[in-house]
Amino acid sequence: MITLSGAEKDLRAYLIDQARDDTDCLRSYGQIAEATDAKRNLDDPHHSRLKKRLFRISSYEVEHGRPMLSAIVVHSGDYRPGDGLYELARQLNRLKGEEDNLVWWNAEVERITRYWVTHSDDATKDAQFDAVMAELATVQQMIRTLWRG
Repeated sequence: MITLSGAEKDLRAYLIDQARDDTDCLRSYGQIAEATDAKRNLDDPHHSRLKKRLFRISSYEVEHGRPMLSAIVVHSGDYRPGDGLYELARQLNRLKGEEDNLVWWNAEVERITRYWVTHSDDATKDAQFDAVMAELATVQQMIRTLWRG
């Protein structure tokens, strides 16, 4: 189970607010970094810290059955996501090998907007989900122990 840091929670909340802008929810890495990270390294054009946070947030979202929020973050030059998004989507089994990257990305952005326009960000539900998953992990471990014994 993924537990988000305070900075990751703040970034996630910002992304959710942006996702609710159904006219244009896409934001550049620079816009996101400027709006959410006062301590960002201005000499890091690759936004390394931001990308690590986006990776964890999208992993968290998928773990909770939601679309990958980082899909709304794009390069300012071509208004497209970085290759890291597609790699993560494949790791998380969201993007299958035969799917076209851009077709998948467009659909994921639609899923993000549709989800966050119609749902609230309820931390209680996430906590309940996490508790159930922790209990399930305990039960699985107990079953493994019984099978070995």
